[in-house]
Amino acid sequence: MNLIHIGLPKNGSTSLQNGWNQNKSINYISEELTALVSATRKAVVSGQDPNEILDLWPSYTDNTKINIYSSEGLAGLPWGYTASSKEYDYSQYLFANICKECVSDAKILILVRSPSKWIRSVYAQMVQEGKNWSFIRFLRMQKDYLISGLNISNLRKHWSDAYGAENVVLYPFERLVKQPQLANEELSLLFDAPVEEELFLVKTKSNGSLSNNNIQFLRAMSIINKRLEGKNNLLTNSFKQINEDMRELYRIQLQKEDTKFNLLNKFLPSIKYNVPKSELSEFRTVINENFLAELEASGNFYGLLNTYVENTETFLK
Repeated sequence: MNLIHIGLPKNGSTSLQNGWNQNKSINYISEELTALVSATRKAVVSGQDPNEILDLWPSYTDNTKINIYSSEGLAGLPWGYTASSKEYDYSQYLFANICKECVSDAKILILVRSPSKWIRSVYAQMVQEGKNWSFIRFLRMQKDYLISGLNISNLRKHWSDAYGAENVVLYPFERLVKQPQLANEELSLLFDAPVEEELFLVKTKSNGSLSNNNIQFLRAMSIINKRLEGKNNLLTNSFKQINEDMRELYRIQLQKEDTKFNLLNKFLPSIKYNVPKSELSEFRTVINENFLAELEASGNFYGLLNTYVENTETFLK
């Protein structure tokens, strides 16, 4: 059996990958996809012939085992790119068809979560990586990426065109982490995998979320270091490295223990997770028509659809 797991990012991928990496009974292929993912991203924005990339596909498989290809990169261009909506769409098409060309027979796993919580999680991750943006600036700077990530109907169509709709599985992140035993049973059945192998059992959640206060703390660190850098290139490079090291240390500690930083109330206003009127229509359209409607077409989506709708209404009001 061949399984291709493409994310989505911030939807429990690392937790699954940690389990697969330790499972000696499967053929787990992840790091080996890095060169192909990187080259494909460059090809999308440069116009390179994608046929030149096919040689980068990992050449070894073991037909006696379950082959699991796993990379969030296979979902398309990542956040942080300066790319158009057409390039985001083309990247999804290209990854699906490159995989089809290299592994003709496979099933596809796409993990999704409540749209508003996914957006907030992406924002938190970008702050952890060094961005000091406000939430509204984040929405505007990363709008094309977010719209692309929320357009599940488009992503699913690309992979369904390549592998057949019956071989593309959407599954909720929330069920994966909150009901791990049940999720393992359901996904094992969907992918014809032995339940006892526990291929889809999340035993330890990776990349824990941060509280709003701690997100603001990391933002404050980045803002302060940015101000200290000045215009001297030597200082800039030094402070960038210091900022990166300190942010990583604090991020790890803050994930372990939620610490209150009351001084931030004087330095930065509290985070308001709402969408400005200028972007409201675009986000409402893609979430309602290309995300929620796609899940509704699958049934009640494991009883979570109403929760997704309620979260969305609060987020977009």
